[in-house]
Amino acid sequence: MLLNKFLSGFGGRYVIMKVIDSICKSITYKDLFIAISPRLFKRRMKVVRIMQEETLQQLKSKELLKVVFFLQSSTTWEYDNLYWLMKESGRYDPLIVIIPYNYSLGNKWSVIRKNMQDCCLFCEKRGYEFISAYNDENKRWIDVRRFVNPDVVFFSFTQKFCNHRYYIYNFEDKLTLYCQYATPIAIDYQPIHNKRFHNLLWKTLAFTEYHHQLDIQYSRCRGDNSVVIGLLPAEKLIDVNYQPIDVWKKQSVRKKRIIWAPHHTIGESGDFVFSTFLEYADIMLSMASKYANEVQFAFKPHPALIIKLSAIWGQERADEYYKKWEELPNGQLETSDYVDLFLTSDAMIHDCGGFRIQYLCTQKPVMYLMHSDKIYEESNLFGKQCLDLHYHGYQADDIDAFINQVVIDGDDTLKQQREAFFDENIKFKEGKTPSERILDVISTSVWG
Repeated sequence: MLLNKFLSGFGGRYVIMKVIDSICKSITYKDLFIAISPRLFKRRMKVVRIMQEETLQQLKSKELLKVVFFLQSSTTWEYDNLYWLMKESGRYDPLIVIIPYNYSLGNKWSVIRKNMQDCCLFCEKRGYEFISAYNDENKRWIDVRRFVNPDVVFFSFTQKFCNHRYYIYNFEDKLTLYCQYATPIAIDYQPIHNKRFHNLLWKTLAFTEYHHQLDIQYSRCRGDNSVVIGLLPAEKLIDVNYQPIDVWKKQSVRKKRIIWAPHHTIGESGDFVFSTFLEYADIMLSMASKYANEVQFAFKPHPALIIKLSAIWGQERADEYYKKWEELPNGQLETSDYVDLFLTSDAMIHDCGGFRIQYLCTQKPVMYLMHSDKIYEESNLFGKQCLDLHYHGYQADDIDAFINQVVIDGDDTLKQQREAFFDENIKFKEGKTPSERILDVISTSVWG
C-alpha cells in the first residue's frame, strides 16, 4: 500500500518513481529471470498460449466482447476504421484507454500529462468512447484489468514506451493484438520481431507476407501468432470513398503544397539516426521564402522533435522556430494526424522511417533527405524498395531541384515505378481492408 501510494505521486518525485517502477516490473513480472533463462521464457510462452486458448473457449458463449485500445499518441493512431467497424457490428464494445507515452517525450511529467490531455481532445473530436488511465481526483493510475476487465486488448507501442501497469504481462490471458504504427524497414530484426512482448501476444499483425516471414524467421515463437492483414496505416490513404478535409492555409491562388517532415533523432549517434533537421532547419525556411509565390509548405515534425530540440537549442529558441512556421504566409505547423495533410498535398520531403511507405500510398513525388549512405545499408529489403522510389537529397541544391523541376515543372521520372509498386504491394487484396481482416481474425477465432 505504501509503495503504491508512493508510485502514484508525481512532480519532483517522478524520476525516482521511474526507477522504482523499473525494479517493480522486474520483480513482479519476472522479467529478470526470463532474460537470464530463455528456457524459462519458452515455458512461459507455452503457459500463455494455453491461457489464451482457454479464454477463446470461454468467450464463445459471450454475445458482446469488451475491447480496449491503448492510445498513447494521436499521431500514431491507426485503429479508427476498426473502432467504428466494431461499434457497427453490435458484437463488440470498444473503449479507448489513454495511457502515458514515456519514452520519446523525455520522461517529463508535464510533457506526458500534456500529451495525454491532447489525446483526450483527439478522442472527443472523433466521437470515441474513452477514459484516461490517470485519475486526477485521487492522483492514481487506473487498474484497467480490474476497472474494465477487457476480453480483447490492442497495444499501440511495445511496452518500454509506457507505464508498467499497462504492460502485456497484466493481460497474458486476454486476446492481445499489436500492429506497428509504421512499416518496419530496418535490418535490426530482434527489437521489431522478437521482444518478449511480441512472443506473448495472441496475434501480431503483419503488414505483408514479407514481414510475416520475418516473424517466422526471427521470433522465438516462430511466428505462430503472426497473421497478414495488409498495410493498416495506408487504409484511409487508399480508400477511394474517403473524403479528406483540406487542412492547408488559405492562399490567394492555388500553389503547390509540399510537406517537410523531419525525424526526431537529432544530436544522436549509432544505428537508426535518420534526422537531418539541424542541417536543413534554416535551409527549409529559405526555400519557403524563395518559392513564396509558387509553393506553400507544411512543417510536420515528429512529435518528439520539440523535446530533443529544446535540449539542444533551449526551449525559447525551439519554440520560436516552430512559431516561424506557424506565422509564415505560405507555411504552417502541423502536429496532428497526417492522413488529410497527405491526401491534399502535392509532394513531401522527409527523413522518417515510417513515412517511407505511408507517403507512397498517395503515389505522389517524395524526396528522402539522406543522413548518410548507411540509411540504405541499414534498411531491409522492403525498406530499400521504398527508398528506391524516393528522390534522394544530400544537399540544399538537391532540395531546390526537387521543388523546381519535379514538383513545379512536373518532371517526375519515378512516377511509373511508384504506381507499379502501389499495385503490387499496397493495394488492398481481395477487396478487404486491413481493419476488416483484423475483425475477421477475432470473430472467426471466437465464434467460428
